[in-house]
Amino acid sequence: MLVFLLIGMTVTAGAQELSVAVVNTQEIFPAHPAYEEVGQKLQERQTEMRAELEELEGQEAEKRQQEMQQELQQLQQKLAEEATEEINGDVEDMAKELGFNVVIDQGGIISGEEELGAEDITEEIIAEIEKEYDLS
Repeated sequence: MLVFLLIGMTVTAGAQELSVAVVNTQEIFPAHPAYEEVGQKLQERQTEMRAELEELEGQEAEKRQQEMQQELQQLQQKLAEEATEEINGDVEDMAKELGFNVVIDQGGIISGEEELGAEDITEEIIAEIEKEYDLS
């Protein structure tokens, strides 16, 4: 089971209180429906392209296949960017609902995560994703 890790702590900076959460995006992305949609849309487009290629022959088919490879790469990049934006937005919203106002990607932390004295709220986040996307 893929796990979304969101760990939080509270830091007081002057008069403003910061609630910091750490997110493991390597684990949350595959668990989010937007990530799966990328694969589905790419597969649908590949199926359409294969059908188109079957109607072509020779150099025309080779040329079109190269164009299609570029098109698929561009589509994959576009869909991945859109999915990332959606997932990051959901993480931000869920973290705010849980009382955090700063979210840091765990991949950017080299050391010191344990010293945060953080609370593991992984199960709460997973439950919220399942509830929001009706995945249960």
